[in-house]
Amino acid sequence: MHESILYGDDSEENIVAVERMKDRSMVQIYTRDGNTINERVEHSPLFAYVNSEDPALRRAKDDTTTLHPMLGNLYYDRLLTTRNTGLLYNLRDRCNHINVPTMGHQFYIKSGKTLFKGMDFDETHALAFDIETYTHEDYEFSNANRKSDKITIIAMYDNRGWFRILHGMDMSEPTMLKEFVKEIHKRDPDILVGHNVFNFDLPYIETRCKRFDIELAIGRNGSEPYTYETSMRLADRDRAYTNYLVHGRHVIDTELLARQADVVKRSFDNYSLKYLAQVIGVAPEGRTYIAGEDIADTWDTDPYELISYALDDVVETIGLYNHFGKATYYSTQFFPMGYQDVFRLGSGTKIDNIFMRYYMNHMYSFSRPENSRQISGGYADVFKYGLTPDHLVYADVKSLYPTLATVLGIQPKRDELRMFQKLLKLLKAKRYDVKAKSKEDGAQQDMWKAMDGAYKILLNTMSYGYLSWNMGAFNDYDEAERITTGGVKVLNQMIDRTKDMGGLPIKCDTDGMLTTVPKQFDDADEYITEISDSFDNDEIIIENDGEYKQAIIFDKKSYAMENLDGSVTLKGQTVRGRSIEPFGRDLITDCVQSIFDGRMLMPFAMYEGMINMIKKRLIGIEQIVVKGNIKESLDDYLHRVELGSQNGGRNPDSPYELALKDDKEYEVGDYIKYYVKQPPMVITHFRNRKKLQKPKLKKYESVEFADKYDNDHDVEYYLDRLDSHFKRFLPVFDVEEFERHNIKLNTKDKRKLDLYKQAG
Repeated sequence: MHESILYGDDSEENIVAVERMKDRSMVQIYTRDGNTINERVEHSPLFAYVNSEDPALRRAKDDTTTLHPMLGNLYYDRLLTTRNTGLLYNLRDRCNHINVPTMGHQFYIKSGKTLFKGMDFDETHALAFDIETYTHEDYEFSNANRKSDKITIIAMYDNRGWFRILHGMDMSEPTMLKEFVKEIHKRDPDILVGHNVFNFDLPYIETRCKRFDIELAIGRNGSEPYTYETSMRLADRDRAYTNYLVHGRHVIDTELLARQADVVKRSFDNYSLKYLAQVIGVAPEGRTYIAGEDIADTWDTDPYELISYALDDVVETIGLYNHFGKATYYSTQFFPMGYQDVFRLGSGTKIDNIFMRYYMNHMYSFSRPENSRQISGGYADVFKYGLTPDHLVYADVKSLYPTLATVLGIQPKRDELRMFQKLLKLLKAKRYDVKAKSKEDGAQQDMWKAMDGAYKILLNTMSYGYLSWNMGAFNDYDEAERITTGGVKVLNQMIDRTKDMGGLPIKCDTDGMLTTVPKQFDDADEYITEISDSFDNDEIIIENDGEYKQAIIFDKKSYAMENLDGSVTLKGQTVRGRSIEPFGRDLITDCVQSIFDGRMLMPFAMYEGMINMIKKRLIGIEQIVVKGNIKESLDDYLHRVELGSQNGGRNPDSPYELALKDDKEYEVGDYIKYYVKQPPMVITHFRNRKKLQKPKLKKYESVEFADKYDNDHDVEYYLDRLDSHFKRFLPVFDVEEFERHNIKLNTKDKRKLDLYKQAG
């Protein structure tokens, strides 16, 4: 059923890498046959979709270039192919009506070939590596640009059980780096894996190689990596990093894989290697743990302990890759692009490439995006803030948008080949098939589950995100709005039915709702089934997506849940954000636990206890410390501050201001730990009288290095911070309770209280 729409027309298997050669009209294709890598070269001219009315096309006439008329009535009605790379770049810069796909994607789009066809996840060769570095005693964090810092260990481990540890007791740092390059060529992996490899390991290795005039020639053709700055969109924020392209290989970062996987569920407290390995169960038994600040000391006093630690790190990295990487791997079998791009690029670009491959295969003209406009979004609301000490269930509409896309017959109007619905139906059929196989074939359940995840991601994006993407070639805002409007209707019907059955809706968000379980139901599943059966359309299915003993709703995005096993889950920036000091996070966590335990007065006792600790300076630096990152040079920072935030510059920032005051030389990538220090009192004059008072300073003017802490924190500042953290619990307690404990509520706080009351 339309298999070529998803997988392309060329069925060649075992391709592990494709690289465009320097002349740009040829590609090198690498295939794997067991442990053997085969290489061949194929002709592959570059191409672009163009509009025939563009006057700049007159310059495209030479012996290396052809212009093909295409079928249909879409905007880009000609296909230009050329062996002249310079001409294509020139046209891209000069034409107003041209669509030039990424150079690295062109071969896949035009040929119909994809990577890893016919290959299971374990058939490709993945090699993880990790470095341990030495930090000079004057600094807290290692920096490759400092002569005094260095690499002490390079650990390697692959998905076939092989490992090697290079370390400074056996060889010098330059020798270690050369051996690392040699080992990469000897093992010849298809995939290089690391945790935070783009922002630490590879930049550090590259910088040290340059220091010793060593070529980091880890490409299959002996070339060094090509790098550029980029970012990945993860939920509501961008994750910036340096992308490393290694010829004939793919570089995968398990930290970014974990962040991608956590975008929807938000189930991880952080993305450190050790934490993730413990949570998903891939930490080696008896693994060695060493705190980051003790790495250098351990190398000096017990290097073999650090070697054991490094080996455990790479074993865990492969474990994380095996856990998080499979869905991306199997997606690569149908997306017309390389594995590394499937890993890092948004779903919209991937879907555009699938459309282009299909339309080009049919010699059909291609669409351009509809002009951007606002559309109504999904429905999110809170019906009851604060504590709900009752049995709760999250009622989730199964595959809401994909289901509505089918039920409503969603079809982008410019999709003249009507590919959208064909692909939609194929993806749904594929999901049903792999789900059935996962139940039958226990030996390959992981593979089927990963493939299901790959289909699910594409299906969900197609059903709404792509339609409303302003850069999507076949976007359609009217159809996207039909989806969101339909989703709101489904959610409202679910809310009404819940109320009819005696349930209390607590909060809803796009495709699901948290609700109490009415007493007349024996269990939550029975209740959910009743809600699901209330829909006339059998394709609308409501599922039990989790049960809880009780919950606290702080705002639309932040909440706390007590799970059935008694554990507590906190989500949202207002209760788990990075700007919250350690004492604030601990206070919020402890208060939530006390409330769930029924000890309602305990939070105020903890609040007052913290006031006492702050005032009497009994609080330690570890409870107030904040870590800041130097992300740009100090010269660039000063220039941008001079410009000002209103003119494209920036405001002064604490870690940079501290770095400027220090005698040490700070490089991009350094971290600074700091706190807000009590400023010295100043003498002022008022009505001919001298008065001693605290100066009014900006935060960045009052910060100090954490290692200089001497019980001299700014008491007023941290009391204000304590109040802001504790006021998260405004939805839980009566106003009188706050006033009884002398917690002043400002106008903003009172507006929030009005909101909570209105919601019930």
